[in-house]
Amino acid sequence: MARGRKPALDRPIGVEVGIPETVFARVSLVLLDPVTGVRKHGAMSALIVQLLREWLEKQGIALQRGEETDILPDNQSPPDHHSV
Repeated sequence: MARGRKPALDRPIGVEVGIPETVFARVSLVLLDPVTGVRKHGAMSALIVQLLREWLEKQGIALQRGEETDILPDNQSPPDHHSV
């Protein structure tokens, strides 16, 4: 029996983007874990993926079945980006 995490079918890639400091600071505050005071692992990526998926839908580009992968640990849902 295999051990460890199953490999992702749709592997993530690293992308560097420029975000204004004030926007990044506000988003980082929203993504903080209230108990530890640290940003939850994967929370920023999950938010960006959620926003990009919504944008693709608005463009009329649907993801095919199997292209949607969950990058959040423990199946956590991404934060509500409308509260930023």
